[in-house]
Amino acid sequence: MSSEIVAYRGERRRKARVSLACKVRLIRAGSLHAVETTTKNISSTGMYCIVHESFTVGESVWCMLLIPAFDPAAPGRMLACDCTTKVVRVELAGPSEFGIALSIESYCVLTAELHEEREHGSHHYQSGGM
Repeated sequence: MSSEIVAYRGERRRKARVSLACKVRLIRAGSLHAVETTTKNISSTGMYCIVHESFTVGESVWCMLLIPAFDPAAPGRMLACDCTTKVVRVELAGPSEFGIALSIESYCVLTAELHEEREHGSHHYQSGGM
């Protein structure tokens, strides 16, 4: 996994972005179909990734972002960040590829135990807002 601070000339964003490749699962509101992808960059208020399906600006999307825990006692351990997001930008990124910018509206970092419950249909966790 690589990370670096990304600065863009004429950038209008208020928060710094970090180039970070994390696995993310996207699910549209009212759907059970998951779109699996990897982030290109992340900030404290959003993320950008490339997908093979078109999304619509303003669309609500649930995300499960997997983040390395950097736990010396458990190498490879991941934290799951359960996010409610909104699509704020869609752009053509290549043949059958779309770049989507997602604004994070609320999130909750889940422990391994809570992540397992979430994956198996239990909803006993606390969520937070930004």
